[in-house]
Amino acid sequence: MIAPASRRLWGARLTDELQRMISTTSNISIRPAVSSDVPRIAEMMRSVSDRDHSVEAVRIMTGDFATGEFYAWLAFADEEPVGVTMLEPCVLQHRGTQKKAGYWRYLWVRPDQRRTALYPRLVFTMFSAAANLGIQVVYGAIRRPEVAAGHIALGMQKVGEIPVLAKPLSPAGLFSKFHHLGSVFTRLSTVPDFAYRQYLSAKRRTTKSTYTALDHASTIVHAQAVVSTLRGSYQSNFRRPIKPEYS
Repeated sequence: MIAPASRRLWGARLTDELQRMISTTSNISIRPAVSSDVPRIAEMMRSVSDRDHSVEAVRIMTGDFATGEFYAWLAFADEEPVGVTMLEPCVLQHRGTQKKAGYWRYLWVRPDQRRTALYPRLVFTMFSAAANLGIQVVYGAIRRPEVAAGHIALGMQKVGEIPVLAKPLSPAGLFSKFHHLGSVFTRLSTVPDFAYRQYLSAKRRTTKSTYTALDHASTIVHAQAVVSTLRGSYQSNFRRPIKPEYS
């Protein structure tokens, strides 16, 4: 999904849309995120994910909101966080030219606010701020059809599809989450998922392999060596320049 973030295209539209939205979300305030918001953002991310988004992991992901490294906008209702959207600045190559772009990394709206105008208001705030930062295009990879449809309704355009190969490690939990079966079914799914992981582990031990896979912390991996190897193998397919800090 992709959306232009130029002032010329979005200026008039933002004025009309935001004026309409303010009437329905007058108690909502939106502001840029800063370093001190990282613990709060980590808590918001944990509330909708099975992953343990630690404060340190979120701080690394956002670059601690150092100027020009990462951007996010937080929405509040009576001092309570009700939404966040995040944008990672980058450079895209298109037909031999480079464009200043923003990769839409994350969007979360508290469940009780999802049928209000907060979602479009939060997104339009990001688009407007991106234009002010000189970002020419905002893009993202969307896997959920209903979310993609919502983004298109806000003016984004579909530019293609990316084939994805996946092997679920927790199939029962994924099924429960995808079909919105609720927290009870999600908790019950841990039993079959555990049995499935034990089966995979036993199968892996009986399979001969000529290589060994090791898990290392990102802080001790030689990023430059990894990036150089990827460049050599896939240079012709790259559209976004790969740098060590992206690894």
